[in-house]
Amino acid sequence: VSNEERVISPYDADARSSRKRDTLWLGYKVHLTETCDQNAGRPHLVVGVETVPATTQDSEMLAVISEHLRERDLAPVEQYVDQGYSSGPQLVKQASCGTLIMGPVPAEGGWQAAKPQGYAAHDFELDWDRRIATCPQGQQTRNWSQRTDERQQRIELIRFPATVCGKCPVREHCTKGTKQGRSLNLNVQEVHQALEQRRHEQFQPEFLQRYALRAGIEGTISQ
Repeated sequence: VSNEERVISPYDADARSSRKRDTLWLGYKVHLTETCDQNAGRPHLVVGVETVPATTQDSEMLAVISEHLRERDLAPVEQYVDQGYSSGPQLVKQASCGTLIMGPVPAEGGWQAAKPQGYAAHDFELDWDRRIATCPQGQQTRNWSQRTDERQQRIELIRFPATVCGKCPVREHCTKGTKQGRSLNLNVQEVHQALEQRRHEQFQPEFLQRYALRAGIEGTISQ
């Protein structure tokens, strides 16, 4: 039985068991939203409190928090969050609603991205208009289609021919498949590009300086 289904207490049916790094607790998780206006004389105010079962992932809460703030005309121009809340879809969605999400996103997945000489997705040239992908060795493919993944999210699936990848002299840096060529599972264009941009800018001095504002809410939680 998963933690989401297990009843921790017959007197508090919504309480759940959860762990974050070295901390294990039984109960709930709280999400606080605090103003961080730097103008002199303006206090920082907690304007949002969301209490959910401890098993609810942070990534599920950004949309909820933002919606509730908008319902009270409190939506910020910039919303500072940690990596657990950020996602490509939310970067795009909240931007379309007038809020810039300021928070780092996870690094690109896949063993290729973790390997120094690996060919990760960002090493491929993508022509979104003509739907042509070019690998780092200059090979191209038009086998590009849109699918729906197990979470019912739209993704872009790109496949390179096995006949091409099988002859590639640097195959070991790109794919471990023996019967198929390299494939890429990408987010739709606007989400993919939003993630690529954030992964680049989140290590830049300007972003890091702006993101330092988020330290205020951590202080509130500590108190």
